[in-house]
Amino acid sequence: MKRSTILLTFLLFSLTIFSASTYNIVKAQNLKISETDIQKNNSEIEKRVKTVFDINSYSEEDIKNIVRKDYNLWSADSETVVNSFANTIKLVFSNVKYEIKEISYLTADSARITMTISVPDTSTVDSEAAHTKMLADTEKRFKEKTGLSIDEASKTKELEAKYAPVMSALYFEILGENIKNIKTYNKNEVSYIMKKNKSNWIFEDESLNFFVK
Repeated sequence: MKRSTILLTFLLFSLTIFSASTYNIVKAQNLKISETDIQKNNSEIEKRVKTVFDINSYSEEDIKNIVRKDYNLWSADSETVVNSFANTIKLVFSNVKYEIKEISYLTADSARITMTISVPDTSTVDSEAAHTKMLADTEKRFKEKTGLSIDEASKTKELEAKYAPVMSALYFEILGENIKNIKTYNKNEVSYIMKKNKSNWIFEDESLNFFVK
């Protein structure tokens, strides 16, 4: 379950809410590109970045597919866990924002995009003490829901198979609640290379293009 906390931390840098603002535009020395083309490219880059990074552009099924396919954490029969983790993602990322700071054209068909991302300081939930408390809270909530302790629900393979998705779902529920209550944010600067493919701008990092619809 702690691995899931680490994954959620990674996703904080992958799914965010767009914050529109004025940004710098830089051209490589001697690069010949018209202002009209720059304006058109900027607009297309903004749209692509928003499509990739803004969680509000994803349906509930989109989020579930990311959990199922890209991270391959659970088998197909663990939909309870998938649903719970998807809900946790949507809950958490409602408070995460990014801002484009600069578009630097390297060539007419490639650019470096610099952004700042403000994310919750997850150090309060990924420590050993926090993890231990969340497990204790999970066991308490599991007992209230099923009438069984986690030990009792793990006595046989049949019981474990039946209740493991319930335990995981409750853990994600508690994890989401803890992250939602975080008051401290970290501001990070990140850069990505984007390239123009025909009329479309895509990320050089193919793992980000997974999110492109």
